[in-house]
Amino acid sequence: MSRIAIAVAALAALTVSCGVDSQPGAIRSDAPLAYTTRPRVVEADLIPFVVSDIRFTTTVERPGDPDLYGVDQDGRVLRIERPTVDDVRLDGTLTGPVGDRSTLDDVVLDIIELTESAGEEGLVGLAFDPSGRLAYIHHSRIADGHSVVAEYQVGADGVFDPATRRELFVVEQYSPNHNAGQLLFGPDGYLYAAFGDGSIAADQYKTALDLGSPLGKILRVDPTATADAPYTVPADNPFVDTPGADPRIWSLGLRNPFSFSFDQLTGDMWVADVGQARFEEVNFSIATNGVDAGRGVDYGWSQYEALTPYRGDQETDNHQPPRFFYEHPNPECGAVADGLVVRDSRVPLLDGWYTYGDWCAGLVWARDTLQLDAEPVVLGTMPGFTQMLQMADGNVYASSQLGSIALVAPG
Repeated sequence: MSRIAIAVAALAALTVSCGVDSQPGAIRSDAPLAYTTRPRVVEADLIPFVVSDIRFTTTVERPGDPDLYGVDQDGRVLRIERPTVDDVRLDGTLTGPVGDRSTLDDVVLDIIELTESAGEEGLVGLAFDPSGRLAYIHHSRIADGHSVVAEYQVGADGVFDPATRRELFVVEQYSPNHNAGQLLFGPDGYLYAAFGDGSIAADQYKTALDLGSPLGKILRVDPTATADAPYTVPADNPFVDTPGADPRIWSLGLRNPFSFSFDQLTGDMWVADVGQARFEEVNFSIATNGVDAGRGVDYGWSQYEALTPYRGDQETDNHQPPRFFYEHPNPECGAVADGLVVRDSRVPLLDGWYTYGDWCAGLVWARDTLQLDAEPVVLGTMPGFTQMLQMADGNVYASSQLGSIALVAPG
């Protein structure tokens, strides 16, 4: 296992050795950011502690639970004992029973028989409510590939009760591509759900800017059931009173927002949106008093890809360009899968930095949010990268669709 400790001055040499051009394409720097200045040096390691054949689409924290929960694309949720930076020896290996593991058997939910998992379909999203007693999943329905958001009750031991399954809603899909997947409770206590444009390519059905379609959007609902409905739409959703609009829509103009995150300090929203022809983009929306980030924001796809006109046959008023974007690291492939702003972490030099990764490039980067026009720092390699996770105790993890989960530790 190699240890990667890198300063910005050494970035050029490393990217040449990796065969990757990680230069940013352009930066949106007109929006104010409340972050603390620090030296532009980051030293960190990615230390794998799960090495398996599980196709991890995401990893999630359950409030009050010391373990993490890994989501298998095939249709399982696994409870996984995790290391912290306190378990790292001086030589970069891990102590105790949380060293490299090739088998995982603590399955707390198994819906393989309900889940279509070919291509980009599968069990792709999981969120626990703030109490930790309810879980919400996003999976592809085996009968037709449509996306289902469903609720389960969770026991004190973390096990999902299959008898309590309750479906909130189904989103019809046109293809097995661009289904996205992230589920997340926002700082306002509501459930947010990301959906791609549902196209094989190029937003062929022009759903992303269509207010009548939930595709190419981030949706926002109150998942609490009432006597009349399995969920409700918050009254302050931006398109509740727009004729013909899906009232669940919170943000629009997205291609395949596999993951998004809320800054735990500010409530700002960051959306990693997988690109099409040339660019990978990270979108950003500022919160007002810690909430409302992304409300009614149009990110421009597919009229635009990054700053470049793409389709040119749609109307998009006042769309918001990405906070930053970069060209595909590999000539034929790019997929910015996830990112988050690190806060109060066990790797203090990462605090206030946006850490993110690319599924195609297999790289994890960090970018100083105060100096977004500076080169990103490569933290390590992770082929098939899918998710960043920071837990309540400050430890940060990265996961991969190729079966690994790694701890981010000081270098």
